[in-house]
Amino acid sequence: MATVRTILESARYMVVFAVLGLLAGAVTTFAWGIYGVWDYANTLLDGDETAGLVKALSMIDTFLLATVILVFAVGMWELFVSDLDLPDWLEIHTLDDLKGKLANVIVLVVAIKALEKMTTAKKPIDAVLYAGASVLITLGLTLSSLAQYTKYLKKKPEPPSA
Repeated sequence: MATVRTILESARYMVVFAVLGLLAGAVTTFAWGIYGVWDYANTLLDGDETAGLVKALSMIDTFLLATVILVFAVGMWELFVSDLDLPDWLEIHTLDDLKGKLANVIVLVVAIKALEKMTTAKKPIDAVLYAGASVLITLGLTLSSLAQYTKYLKKKPEPPSA
């Protein structure tokens, strides 16, 4: 039994492979975002403001995606391997913490994609449908986060009374 326990306790280090893959993905996505900055600047220099707006939103979306990947890598490391020296807002102690942080960034990505689609939609109904879908996704993630927070508050110990 001690051998099985040792194997299971050591198995958490398999996450290192996932973290390294996620870090490579984050670096690649940040590089893609930097290319987006270049593309955005060229579009503005050409004087095409509408295309510039779309490229700006796309660039922001790319950096947010890179951030999601990085936050997930950091979260996996903190959950399974070891604590890191991070700002308080980025510390992750439970899987619910990680899910909450990801949900918040996903809401931003969905909002930016909705704005991007609204500026490029050929038909007004397409923009309305995409915006409606974005609202439903955001509402679902918000309700899920609220439910997790409510569950957290119920488990939180009461401070000692004086």
